[in-house]
Amino acid sequence: MRERHNEDEHAQDELSQTSSNKDGPIHLQVGEYNFTTWEKTLTDESAFFAAMFSSRRKNYTTPNGVVYLDADGWVFKDVLAYLRTGNFPLFFDAATNSFDYARYQNLLGEAKDFEIRRLEQWIEQQRYLDAVEVLHQKCTFDNEEELAQGVIRAAGNIVVSSSGWGT
Repeated sequence: MRERHNEDEHAQDELSQTSSNKDGPIHLQVGEYNFTTWEKTLTDESAFFAAMFSSRRKNYTTPNGVVYLDADGWVFKDVLAYLRTGNFPLFFDAATNSFDYARYQNLLGEAKDFEIRRLEQWIEQQRYLDAVEVLHQKCTFDNEEELAQGVIRAAGNIVVSSSGWGT
């Protein structure tokens, strides 16, 4: 019985070291996904994580020192990417010329849950629509030879062109 008591004390020591260690990495399990990051990365823009790590919220740490969050790990990878870089996500598929609105809605839900106001507002205001400009140009060729060569006559100038996607 004494051995079991020592194991419990050891597990509790590890738990308090993990919870209070601001210099080491934080190991997260979000749903079935595992992540490793720094406390500062999580707390800089998230009121949820700032409160969680300041002990104002219940302890989410498992006995093995992993912080467990009952959330969608597939979506959390986008949350963490934003928290790490500060870059807003751009879910645009150039092949279909469309945004992944469902992905933005899922991310918005997580941004609200984790209280990341800047990301939440960016998605709610659909600022991602301003981040992509799709240009279309209609060209007329004078003959098949120009079409084959991709040559356009514009205002007396010859412009060589090609079709494709660019950024």
